[in-house]
Amino acid sequence: MAGVSNEYLSWAKLNYPGDLRGKIEGQVVGPNRMGELFVIRATEYNAETDVTTAHLAYATTEDVEK
Repeated sequence: MAGVSNEYLSWAKLNYPGDLRGKIEGQVVGPNRMGELFVIRATEYNAETDVTTAHLAYATTEDVEK
């Protein structure tokens, strides 16, 4: 998206059960209700809850074409 920073979006996170670190980075997700696509840029695992949090950014053309 032109003019939009592609850093992690603080409000855009998904939670997955289990330890998925290193397995879902780069995955394109969406679209949301506005038709926007996102890409998983980083993951964070919480061993106490056995949940992986995926941090999202807006997907670029390159992300979608992979």
